[in-house]
Amino acid sequence: AALAEELDRNLKQAQKLWMLATASGNQLMQIRSVSTFGRKYYQGPNLQNMPKMVRHAGLGNCHEYDIESSVFAWKLSWFETICQANKTKISMPATLEYLDHKQAIRKRLAQVVFDTTNDWAVNTIKELITAIGFGAPLRAQGYVADNRYQKPALAQIITATSRLDRALDDPWLQEFVQEQRNMNQAIVALAQVNMIEELKQVPELWEKGQRKLRANSVVSYLYQHAEREMLDYAEQFCADREVLLTVHDCIYTRHAVKLAELRSGIQQFGKYF
Repeated sequence: AALAEELDRNLKQAQKLWMLATASGNQLMQIRSVSTFGRKYYQGPNLQNMPKMVRHAGLGNCHEYDIESSVFAWKLSWFETICQANKTKISMPATLEYLDHKQAIRKRLAQVVFDTTNDWAVNTIKELITAIGFGAPLRAQGYVADNRYQKPALAQIITATSRLDRALDDPWLQEFVQEQRNMNQAIVALAQVNMIEELKQVPELWEKGQRKLRANSVVSYLYQHAEREMLDYAEQFCADREVLLTVHDCIYTRHAVKLAELRSGIQQFGKYF
């Protein structure tokens, strides 16, 4: 039943896009805009927001290039730069392990949490880890703030409290969480010193009254600007390969690119990319 519902949704989305493209000479206009945080978005009906199956059908024969574990590669690269400047050396073994063996870690946690390693379970673990990377608090239970019940971010990803508890009790995940906290604190502290005037111009980064920075928002802001720079570079590099679409940390081209050269170019933004 779930597969039938997914197929029905995909068919409806595909039909809508096909009708729009047919009315525009067999092309679907993709109108870009840029968010305050630096990410490029497409306005109106677009392939970026479509399920992958519909997106790939719309693009036809193409090549997809995705930066692996982008946010964690960015964070660890920047953190090591901070450590070098401070002449300190702090290892982040859990984060390094994730960069090297992310699929194995996701599958192991999926088995621990959901007793299965199907695609849905593995993708849910991926979403959980990404949320932790951006500073989602480790709460399984809801809480009251401003006289309203708040559901924790992680509980919106894994809704069953018992399963979320299994994830949060995992020793590797606990070490990984502490590393993310340490890196986030160091990155935000550096931004407060070197970028405070720029940060003051972005209201979304501040608590009410402009007195305190929202640390998680600052990390997201800095990462998305770095991501934008990398995608701009990738688009320039792939200009003669017919760029079809960009999706956050991913680029689609009609023709294959020289992957080793693209990878080498991306690594100028951090050695872990």
